[in-house]
Amino acid sequence: MDRDVYRTAASSASLTTEAVWVAVILIILSTVGLHFGSLLGYGSGFLFKAMVIRALGWVGAVFAVHFVAKAHYKVDLPPVAWFRAMVYAQSALLISIIPILGLLVTLWVAACTVAALQDISGRDTATGIVLLVIAGIATVAVASIIGTLWM
Repeated sequence: MDRDVYRTAASSASLTTEAVWVAVILIILSTVGLHFGSLLGYGSGFLFKAMVIRALGWVGAVFAVHFVAKAHYKVDLPPVAWFRAMVYAQSALLISIIPILGLLVTLWVAACTVAALQDISGRDTATGIVLLVIAGIATVAVASIIGTLWM
């Protein structure tokens, strides 16, 4: 992957539509991949809800990273810049349709997301890790709340 991909994604407003489509494809494929072994047991309604919950979890992660980066690290980027960089960092989710690759994909996505967060924040790797943890906590919190209310 090109070393400047995250900065380019974060700084180029013209990539927002593309990033949204990448996010939609990633959510669909990764949700199907996570539930591939038991697709016959779930209805399409469950998979749709899981996709919506994943999408809202990502939105929560973006806003949490934006808030913490702005308040604590004094990085003033708009949420859409964080979104674009984080989506491109998670492109490895495209291969999550293959269930056996789950752990490898998770590690790859985590490493790329740390690199993206570190790169566009202009901080060190430790900051990228902290922001990744915050994104993860926000994703789980949003998904848990919505999942409890909606499922």
